[in-house]
Amino acid sequence: MVHPPGGLEAQGLRCRDSERGSTFMEIVIAVAILSFALTVIAGAFGTNLKAVDRAKNTNRAAHFVEETLDSLAETSYSDLKALNGNVLYNGSTAEDSLYRIDLSVTESTVDLLTIKLLLRNVRDGSIVSRFVLKRSKR
Repeated sequence: MVHPPGGLEAQGLRCRDSERGSTFMEIVIAVAILSFALTVIAGAFGTNLKAVDRAKNTNRAAHFVEETLDSLAETSYSDLKALNGNVLYNGSTAEDSLYRIDLSVTESTVDLLTIKLLLRNVRDGSIVSRFVLKRSKR
């Protein structure tokens, strides 16, 4: 429907309720609903970013442990004893690292070493995982 210039009220006519614009209250409610929806979406996005970050850190820890186990497998039996008490970091320095491994090497029986690896989070010192290996003299 085309309205004459000056609006219907200027012509002495009234708009039907269906032709009126939105009231202020309707706009406020619509903005509130939109704000709530955007807040929920932003919260979900933040949660997803944290989950991705945790997954990356878990992958780093697994890779670090795998590299350490490979290195220990290549180390001779006699050299393993010297590693007792060593601390290994996944970064170039302790400050750059997310994880560390505390090594403990003990002789359980004759010609059998027990190698314990304790994977720790450097930031809070919490234990992430423990590994126990047995190595016999070859």
